Amino acid sequence: MSDPRDLSRWSAGDLISTGFIHIPEYARLVEETCPVRDIDVEAFDAVVAGHQAPCSRSKKPKILHVKFVAFSEAGKVAAALCHCVSILRYAMLKSGRPLVRGKIFTGFSNMEKRRRGRND
Repeated sequence: MSDPRDLSRWSAGDLISTGFIHIPEYARLVEETCPVRDIDVEAFDAVVAGHQAPCSRSKKPKILHVKFVAFSEAGKVAAALCHCVSILRYAMLKSGRPLVRGKIFTGFSNMEKRRRGRND
């Protein structure tokens, strides 16, 4: 979920996320979402990772890399959106080989972001 309250104002006009934040029953769903470490791969058909944070923040959450790879290795959909495609740089198979080796994927490059005037 994007956060329209973020100081960057990147998604200030995101009415869907604003609705989730301001409607108590939906806000509770967001607040009660389990942490990545508690996701049971067997209980879900797919994982979709996405965030509004700078790409540099994708390096630290190693559990996200592990869960992402676990979905992929289980033959399930593992999708990364927006800035979160940067986790593909860190997602390694148990063999130590990058998850993306031999695969085609796309995402924003730093050069493209700079050209658009964004430094996050």
